[in-house]
Amino acid sequence: MKKKDIYIFLICLLICFLPGIIGSLFTTPAIQQGWYQGLKKPILTPPNYVFAPVWTIIYVILAFVLYFLIKKAGKLVYIKVALILFGLQLILNGLWSYIFFGLKSPFGALFVIILLWFLIILCMREFKIISNRASWLLIPYFLWITYAGYLNIAIYLLNK
Repeated sequence: MKKKDIYIFLICLLICFLPGIIGSLFTTPAIQQGWYQGLKKPILTPPNYVFAPVWTIIYVILAFVLYFLIKKAGKLVYIKVALILFGLQLILNGLWSYIFFGLKSPFGALFVIILLWFLIILCMREFKIISNRASWLLIPYFLWITYAGYLNIAIYLLNK
């Protein structure tokens, strides 16, 4: 990897970790102050310590996705659409934490998950044209969001 590529990848990492950093501003207080602890949760809910490492892996994967898209940016005319879609899914990613933990609204967060789910599918389709690797790398993210959707729906239904 060239020095320039390392800088590009580091910027991609920063961009992709922003939703998690911003989201933690809402997640941490909700967990520490007991709101989340007091919720009834489905049987397949992992312990809290699982979420940070999984999200770290997901954000690193997303950084590679963004890196692969950027590396093709000068060669393709329609890269702007792909980058906009990528940015939108990052915004929704961070918005989910705000709505679920900040506003304490599992119901509202469910809508964000549904939008995010469809946006990831759209990204996978669009990215395939640009970078097959970028498209395939979204599969773990899609699966994790699907699992998060299950948890979100179950928490909503168990705590109505």
